[in-house]
Amino acid sequence: MLEVKEKAVRFAHEMWNDESGELAARTVLVGVNFDLTARKARNLPADVRERAAAMMEEHTIIRT
Repeated sequence: MLEVKEKAVRFAHEMWNDESGELAARTVLVGVNFDLTARKARNLPADVRERAAAMMEEHTIIRT
């Protein structure tokens, strides 16, 4: 998890080569809470934002 906003979260996904330990692929994605009926972004529920922020703190991985 890289960033938590009111209506969206930004996160990265990485794949590592088990044999070499090298980064094989990385993508950064944005997830938006979108109301399909109103056709606009809506605020994420507070509990979802809180869990995402907690994940950002708990799962920070530093590779050396």
